[in-house]
Amino acid sequence: MASKELEGEEFDVVVLGTGLEESIVASEAAAAGHKVLHVDRNPYYGGDYACFSLAMFIEWATRHRDIRQVPTVQISVGSQPADAPAFVIDRTVDQTGDIDGGAPQLLARFATDNAADALQALDGLLADERKYGIELAPKLALCRGELIESLLDCGLGEYVQFRGVESNYLVYSDKTAERIPDSKEDIFASTTLSLVEKRKLMKLMTAIADDEQFAQLLDEHAGARFDEMLRGKFRLSGKLLDAVQYAVARVGYGESVSARDGCERVRRYAASIGRFGRMAYLCGLYGGGSEAAQSFCRLCAVSGGTYILGERVASVEPTPTGAAVALEHGTVRAKRVVMSPQYAACAEPRARLSRAVCILGDPSLGADTTALASYVDGGVVSMLYVTQSTMAAPAGQAVLYAWTEGALAQRRSMLASAIAATIKTAPLLFTAFMEVCELDAGTAQSSQVIVTGAPDASVGLDSAVVSAQQIFSAHFSTLKQNEAVVLLVVWGMCARAAVFYVYWDVGHQNISRDGYSTWPAVGVNGQIPIPPIFIKQGDVLSLNVRNSLDKPISLHAHGLFMRNSSYYDGVGMVTECGIPPGSNFTYLVETREQAGTYFIHGHYGLEVADGLRAPFIILDKEKPAVDYDKELLLTLEDWGQQPESQLLEYLKTVPTNALPNDFKTGLINGTNGNFSAPITVARSTRYRLRILNIGLDHPFKFRMLGHKMQVIEADGVNVEPLEVDGLDIAPGQRYSVLLETLDSDNFNYIYNATMVGDFIPLVEGLNPRYYIGAIEYRKDAAFRKFPLVSDSDLVWADEFNMVPLNRQELLPADRVIELEKRINLTEFGVPYYGLGNWSYTPALVPTLLSVLTTGSFASDSAIYGPQSSVIVLDYQESVELVIGNRMAKSHPLHIHSRVFQIVERGPLGNATAAGLPAVPLQQAGKYPMQRDTLMLPEFGYVKLRFKADRPGAVSMFHCHTEHLDQGMAVVFVEAPELIQKYQRVPQQLLDNCRKLGVKVSGNGAGNIGYNLTGLPPAILVE
Repeated sequence: MASKELEGEEFDVVVLGTGLEESIVASEAAAAGHKVLHVDRNPYYGGDYACFSLAMFIEWATRHRDIRQVPTVQISVGSQPADAPAFVIDRTVDQTGDIDGGAPQLLARFATDNAADALQALDGLLADERKYGIELAPKLALCRGELIESLLDCGLGEYVQFRGVESNYLVYSDKTAERIPDSKEDIFASTTLSLVEKRKLMKLMTAIADDEQFAQLLDEHAGARFDEMLRGKFRLSGKLLDAVQYAVARVGYGESVSARDGCERVRRYAASIGRFGRMAYLCGLYGGGSEAAQSFCRLCAVSGGTYILGERVASVEPTPTGAAVALEHGTVRAKRVVMSPQYAACAEPRARLSRAVCILGDPSLGADTTALASYVDGGVVSMLYVTQSTMAAPAGQAVLYAWTEGALAQRRSMLASAIAATIKTAPLLFTAFMEVCELDAGTAQSSQVIVTGAPDASVGLDSAVVSAQQIFSAHFSTLKQNEAVVLLVVWGMCARAAVFYVYWDVGHQNISRDGYSTWPAVGVNGQIPIPPIFIKQGDVLSLNVRNSLDKPISLHAHGLFMRNSSYYDGVGMVTECGIPPGSNFTYLVETREQAGTYFIHGHYGLEVADGLRAPFIILDKEKPAVDYDKELLLTLEDWGQQPESQLLEYLKTVPTNALPNDFKTGLINGTNGNFSAPITVARSTRYRLRILNIGLDHPFKFRMLGHKMQVIEADGVNVEPLEVDGLDIAPGQRYSVLLETLDSDNFNYIYNATMVGDFIPLVEGLNPRYYIGAIEYRKDAAFRKFPLVSDSDLVWADEFNMVPLNRQELLPADRVIELEKRINLTEFGVPYYGLGNWSYTPALVPTLLSVLTTGSFASDSAIYGPQSSVIVLDYQESVELVIGNRMAKSHPLHIHSRVFQIVERGPLGNATAAGLPAVPLQQAGKYPMQRDTLMLPEFGYVKLRFKADRPGAVSMFHCHTEHLDQGMAVVFVEAPELIQKYQRVPQQLLDNCRKLGVKVSGNGAGNIGYNLTGLPPAILVE
């Protein structure tokens, strides 16, 4: 918008400058309902935090910088840091002047006698100048700092990308570097620390982490300096003292820091490690401060703020009711003006900071590394090393930033020494030294005109966030009546959904979970079983997954709808290509529609069976449908004698009748069911017991002797309480039951979990397997004994006896799709399964990407190839699935993106000939039960119905055992025209596809139209 269009207009707030601090204030004001005008005289966002290409950096240095704030810039090209500069920029050229040729010509005006070859060398760098991202104020975000919390609270995390800072070093003048251990494991593994030093450091970290010890530490050293406490209490000295002070607490050289402040800095640093991985800091891609500022500008604009860039500000004059802001083409009025000190005409320079930017011709510290360093030698120089991984430099180069407090004349040699000690022999292609002054706004500051601060010498961005919050709280209290409400709106402006961040590093761990066999299982962060995840309904799970295996993986949130975000459903070669080895992907899981019991598991191969599975519990946002006092969690799993992925490869090459019988062990809460910890309860208490079968192919029968259970949830669907004696739990199914404990603790009781496989021989002691666990009221109480009771005399949970609380009526059947479980034995006797005519085999392009890139062809299932088993659904049609099974093996059927109504179950085929009882005919009433996983019985059929009301869903329907990998699946593509309209896949997903060499467009073969050349042969299972 042009300023002449705003002539005479009044605003609640005018903000001058788009630095981080100003942008946060603008976003807060707009979100609180204030009328905001946000202006920057520069043609770019970011202000003092801006990030430039190389040519733009030179243009800023020669034309746009404020010489009061940055009086001097010294540039060298292809020389050592201690050499005299080739260009000394101590003024700015006419910004309106027309200079042909761009950056070299701008720089030539400031050439010194040492510039003979510099311009020619500069031309070579400028050939890739857009591949550089040079920050004016390079800073990092503490993983548990104010900036990250603000971005998450405001839902802005998707707009700012970060990379972890992998290493933190201390560098000395002798060019030695000491890596700072970031965790207890690192401390113990360190080869540079002596045993005594390790003990001292562990003592400090333990005292900092423990709440009680931390409080006692602060009381004991109230009024003391931080360094005094480190020397006295913990006996730290030498390099160990330097490490804690300068690399962890980030104390400035000569800065007097209290024991309380220092301990709190260390505590924040330690608490940040592990949140997103093994690092305390995050480095922004494309410039952290600049990108964060732009994200808050985006929030301001969405909230109604008005923006003008490249607009000269002539003056800011206080008035009785606020201030008048004279812009280049008109004057506006405001009740408050918040501005960067550059806009204060009377501002004078005071404290000084010296900075250096170096472009290295050899990323000798690591081609894909981000590192933080502190140089200690009569002062402290902070340094940040970045590469192509943060978009800071072209491939094969790196950027090193260095900065320290003090004027450039006194600090240039120290910067040069720090750079030389760090880069060692790496060639320097470009170096810029800058002196940066803090501007004192003096009389410009008033109750109507508030001046922000400039980037300081600290490493982090949090100080800008804190300052912005203080400005808003202190100066905006009179803009509206009932300001208490306004402030609640502001600090709740971003409370639309909390984001719960989880980092999973998926890797192998050699372990014996059953107590018998040891093999390389799959866990996360070195843990098996994987800890459960708990979040509240309405919040967002951000699951950052690192693949440290040697094959691709993907993660599926089992039971979650993924509305309009199929690309986070995690099905390899259906909704994504998978995560390549050594790469990451972040899944965002929305929970606005759902609460209940779910789990997350691998969905690329059979890593789910090898341990890649964990409960995912979404707690009710409001009062739950049924009252209870406490919760309990019980997981059931089957565990093989070898990696399941190896068994699958065996399945593909060996006839079925030649396979060994894999008698698995049942695990309860992660350990052999015979040795699992007791379920500890208190008397007269009402528990919600969540029970999940997260195993691969074995159902469980579960009972709690002496206690009745009331089913209140099945697969995330709340049901009217149904009293039962036991549960049949198929793989993929979940239940919540109410358990009302007895009013006496005279006895303990037992629960039974029976694991049985109908696909392997019945062998006493091996199949079925019986597990008995304790329901413990009191440790020393005896166990109550009960007589044996036949299963047929008990009441078992049955979907046809359940009524969902939502009381959704039986849907009509607009379309009937008949599927039947079929099998095809190849000439070698190797089985391939299918639901319908074809055995499912992944195409060469993920189905979702084919939908997005084939235009009108996407509505024809033929373009995906027959082996993709795609069924295209019309939006809002009601679908009935009829699935039959004429074989002596039951199958757990799971649908993605929704739940289905269970309409009918009945007999099919000759069960009697196989020695099995016939499946009884059962039909649903007015309100059929809904869930996402159902057991297809032996010699039986089921009828399921759902409404295709998930526009954008690309969802799999499959057997939730290894039969999926043998082809027992179909894929529903729902309203492809709406998928193309509303879904945009994350760039990270496309990047992972390219790393794996997978095509990201075209039909199933990656071709145009109906040309399926290149697809492997489809396997018919009729």
